[in-house]
Amino acid sequence: MKVAMLSGLLMLAILITGASAQSAATPAMEYYVIVEENGNALIVITINSSGLYEIPVQGDVEVVDVTGALYILEGRTLEVSIGSTEKAVIIYQTSMLTNKNESLWSFTIELARGEKAVTVAMPPHTIVTETEPNAMIESGKIIKLHWNGGIDEVYAEYYFPPGIQLSYGTEFIYILTGIALASILAVYFTHKYSKRRITINKRDSVIRTLSMNEKNIITTMLESQGGMKRSHLERKTGISKSSLAATLKNLERKKIIEVDRTFASHYVKFTEWFNGL
Repeated sequence: MKVAMLSGLLMLAILITGASAQSAATPAMEYYVIVEENGNALIVITINSSGLYEIPVQGDVEVVDVTGALYILEGRTLEVSIGSTEKAVIIYQTSMLTNKNESLWSFTIELARGEKAVTVAMPPHTIVTETEPNAMIESGKIIKLHWNGGIDEVYAEYYFPPGIQLSYGTEFIYILTGIALASILAVYFTHKYSKRRITINKRDSVIRTLSMNEKNIITTMLESQGGMKRSHLERKTGISKSSLAATLKNLERKKIIEVDRTFASHYVKFTEWFNGL
């Protein structure tokens, strides 16, 4: 994982250089995907904003590396909460973005909602036959596909000419070390090794991403030592029953609270995860 991640970061340096040339105003979320000739892929997502983001991931993803944010990986969804850092870098690997039918490969990735920039890098000599939506294709030492906008999914078909030895290669990795590497390493490792600043206000960072009603509930529960009856919570917050029910469901989904419905009078309390912040 470390070797692949380092190679990915080196490749990401040149991707950032190419992607930055596309538009002076880049979206808050940027995807960088490095596809290997065997179909494996390294995904790097940068988010330059605060808030709560739900990012679809593939079924074989068990470990993600997230810096600059709090996160929960549950099933095929990665929930990322970004507070005062206002920047996060997400890295993971998967083999489920590609499919091969004889000599023809296909690539598909489901994306998070919202405006975003997507760059997919493929080995040299890749022949791209189709993209959906239409991508801007850049040829060179690597093949790069670029998309921008509020797209939910991107797709590409491609193949490799017979007789071509396909590998990014050690020499190619060395070339990348001299191209824009400082910028990506600065972004990644500044957050990676500034855990003290990130962890001091973890709870505040989560609360900052919540809606007004959600903050009202959390603040009231904190004043009551973290647990109270639902009827008491309704009186203290002044939130209507219907709004309270919807808000509690949202907070349960975000793994901040849990509701004990064993008895007629439901009891609301913080989760172990939130108490541990």
